[in-house]
Amino acid sequence: MAIKGKKKSRGGRGVAAPPRPALIAARRPLLKRTSFRITLAVVLVAALSVGAWLIVSAMNRDRDRKAAQGALRQFQTRIEAALTAKGVGQDLGTGFVILPEFGQRLSAVQTGDTTAKETGDLVEAWTADVNEAASTMAAIDPGATLISDEIADIRDRLRQGLTLYVGMAKELAVASTLEGKARDDLVAALQEQFATAAGVWDGGWQALQALRAEIGIVDPAPPAPGGIPGGIPGGIPGGIPGGAPGGIPGGIPGGAPGAVPGAEGDGS
Repeated sequence: MAIKGKKKSRGGRGVAAPPRPALIAARRPLLKRTSFRITLAVVLVAALSVGAWLIVSAMNRDRDRKAAQGALRQFQTRIEAALTAKGVGQDLGTGFVILPEFGQRLSAVQTGDTTAKETGDLVEAWTADVNEAASTMAAIDPGATLISDEIADIRDRLRQGLTLYVGMAKELAVASTLEGKARDDLVAALQEQFATAAGVWDGGWQALQALRAEIGIVDPAPPAPGGIPGGIPGGIPGGIPGGAPGGIPGGIPGGAPGAVPGAEGDGS
């Protein structure tokens, strides 16, 4: 009997098929992607909005600043007009001295070189003029700018200073009716009150100049001089003490009797 065996394959071992390549989808260019376009549009709109807001804000700030400058210039012009209309204040170029003749009149009262009627009549005129100036200041509208509150505060401080001067003028009239120690005591008190009134007025004036600088006014007026307006009794209005007898008013002493003015020696 024939022995059956395994049939041999007709061919050699088969070769496996290679793997199929994976399909990779090509990415679209960045500028052609819808999501990128949307994001870019949002960013551009936001940037344009911020830029427009900044421009408008800058324009508004510039407009508000110019309005504030105009309001403050007008305010100071009206203050100066109120002071000079009746001679209540003397413009020194560095500020105003209120009641510039007060110091001389106080000295005259102290030495008895004036009568009660003369002083009383002068004080009556001063009182009317200063009250009128104070009323004019009180009627100034601070406006509706960014610095309206500051203008109103300065206005009130200046008006308060004028009110103090009115009170001192009335006391000066009283002092002119007194004699001896009573008069000297009142004159000494008036000298102290003078410094207080000057401090209040100068404080308001300094605040005005500081505000001018703050809002960018390039030509700020110099501050009002400190110290006692009107001068020390016997001195020149404005605070310059009087000179020695025979000297030039303002403090330049006179020469020795018989000497040539301005000469320092005979050269020997």
